[in-house]
Parts: sequence; C-alpha cells; structure tokens
Amino acid sequence: MRTERDANTICPAAEVGLTYWVAFGMPHEQKIVLSVGMTTRNIGAAMAPLLMVPDMDQRALIMVVLGLPLMVIFALLGVRLFGRNAATDAASAGQVSAKVG
Repeated sequence: MRTERDANTICPAAEVGLTYWVAFGMPHEQKIVLSVGMTTRNIGAAMAPLLMVPDMDQRALIMVVLGLPLMVIFALLGVRLFGRNAATDAASAGQVSAKVG
C-alpha cells in the first residue's frame, strides 16, 4: 500500500516538473499549460479500462479516484510555482511593446 501511495505522489510531481523543464524553445506561458495538461490528463486514461472490465476490482477504482485530488493539487502547485514569473514577464513584455509601438 505504501508504494502505491508513493507512486501517486511522485508521478504527478515528476510530470509537472519534468514537462516544464524539458519543453525547450517554448514560451513560458505555453510551458505552464503543457505542464498542467500533462499532469491532469491521465485520470481518463486510467479510468476507461477499469470501467470496461465486468468484474472490476474495487480497490483499483478507488486507487484511481483517490489519485484525482493529488493530480489536481500538483497541477495547482505547478501553476502557482511556474505562474509567478508569467505575470511579471507579460507585464514587462507589454511595457516593452508599448515603448516600441
């Protein structure tokens, strides 16, 4: 049980961080969207096969459902962490374009 809990914690944390840092060449705002999207996309992919099996193990369904809040929490933490610079970058970009234009 402990390894399942650890996996539910480590996987979203790794997804939100690695997706952001591996997206080379993308603007900061697009990296944030990609990172949050990759973190929250797995719930449907995990739930669909479980719902197709006639004698589904209830523990597997509970595992997936309990993973949903963790995915949302890590997505929100990623937005908070990476989004801090987005507002200042956008404001400074607006000031630069206003000076140029």
